[in-house]
Amino acid sequence: MDAFWAMSLPGLVVALVVIGACDVAVTRHRRHHGDLRARARAAEVGVDGLGLALAPGRRHTTEHDEFVRLDRDDEGDGAPPRSVVDLDAGTARLVITPRH
Repeated sequence: MDAFWAMSLPGLVVALVVIGACDVAVTRHRRHHGDLRARARAAEVGVDGLGLALAPGRRHTTEHDEFVRLDRDDEGDGAPPRSVVDLDAGTARLVITPRH
């Protein structure tokens, strides 16, 4: 009976809560000792996986959000343009900076 309960949805939820609590405790301990980059990743992955299992319609939204996050290219992120290409006039102005 214990093996059946462990493979059920409540068993999965309890296991994720226990693993998440341990992960959060370890992360807090690491942050307390100076590792400011530590994050509770197992808790994030477990909750995201459980959410996708219980709401399969959200999978498309999650995949789209990941794609947009990876493919994002904002104009303001790069350096200011030094060269100008005018396709209508057929001219290009290239600025080459000298190397020191």
